[in-house]
Amino acid sequence: MFSYATTLLITGVSLVYGTATFTYAGTVEPTVNEGFFLSGFTGVLTFLNGLEVFVESVGLGTFTALVSGSDVTQYNITGYAVSSTGQFIGPNQGTIATSSTWVNPLNIFSATAYASATTGGSLADAIYPPTAANLSSSNPAWANPSNAVAVGAALASVSLSIGGAPPPPPPPPPSGIVPVQMNIGGYGSNANGSAGSSAVGYNNITTAGNLLICVVWAASFPAVSGFPPTINTPLTSGFTWVLAGSAQYSDIGTPQYGSIAVYYIANAASMPTATKTTVGAAGGLHNLTQVEFALYEFSGVATASVIDTSATSNDGFNSIPSTAALVTSVTDLIFVSTVCEGAAPSLGSGYTSGIKSSHISSGLSQYIANQAAGTIATGFGSIDNYWGCVAIAFKA
Repeated sequence: MFSYATTLLITGVSLVYGTATFTYAGTVEPTVNEGFFLSGFTGVLTFLNGLEVFVESVGLGTFTALVSGSDVTQYNITGYAVSSTGQFIGPNQGTIATSSTWVNPLNIFSATAYASATTGGSLADAIYPPTAANLSSSNPAWANPSNAVAVGAALASVSLSIGGAPPPPPPPPPSGIVPVQMNIGGYGSNANGSAGSSAVGYNNITTAGNLLICVVWAASFPAVSGFPPTINTPLTSGFTWVLAGSAQYSDIGTPQYGSIAVYYIANAASMPTATKTTVGAAGGLHNLTQVEFALYEFSGVATASVIDTSATSNDGFNSIPSTAALVTSVTDLIFVSTVCEGAAPSLGSGYTSGIKSSHISSGLSQYIANQAAGTIATGFGSIDNYWGCVAIAFKA
């Protein structure tokens, strides 16, 4: 017999590049290589239900595991992880049995034979009480208690409520700035200069009052020479996006050109999943032009005068994508995005990964939630050949 005792309440999931970080509440800390069965997830996370995952690493209130699926981040959720690691608690089967009164005592261990003993006793006649009634009690009363002692009568019954203490309430939602959701958006390309993306919206309905961010990447590949593509303001019916910052790079030798623009909506109204966003970019005649975007939602951000400070950097070459350090005055969401000619860089120190472009080579965002006021470095973690970079500090 095994005992399965560890159950964790999952309150957040962030899946990036096949590694999921689970935020949990529970009195038992998971261990590396421990297996957990997942259940109780809804919405975009329903694909987790029924999966068995194995702990790769353990942090303060978090653990990571390998999960196959598209990048997604959800907090303020409810799900469960039940340990698949059992503790053997018995019984242990013996191998020796002796007795002076039992016949064939070793058959106790047999799956097909029996051990027996004669006690010499006899079975007395059963004695039944003549009547049955409910006593005065706070416990539920039996219906027709006399049926319990009447031969051939209907059954006596009692209605019981399910006992046991109710489950503990879920933990309070996290305070400060919290990433609510993020997902890759639409993509489009055109061999003759101007490209428009497909229409994509948020995976879940956004919450009124939250900050919405749209990161747009564009690239162009002229036959001889050209210029960085011009990114148009995203179009979302009933919503108006505001430009927070843009940057670009030019590699005239290849030739290849890239642009990035970060848009936002502060104190946004709730956006349904049926509401879609599109973005266009112009790269000039006879250019192959590509455009792609990603969507973010953050809670806990200021609803007015939302930008504390920002910085941009154009035409970076053979160096780490970054801007000048942000000198902030309050606790902020630090949001940094880059467009690069080569592979996407690694993350900067202290940053959490955002969405990586699926088609543009290459786009990536990183962020720090609830960064205290000070001088904040914005750099990614590795060198790229040509790049542009945008950094914005959104106030809490």
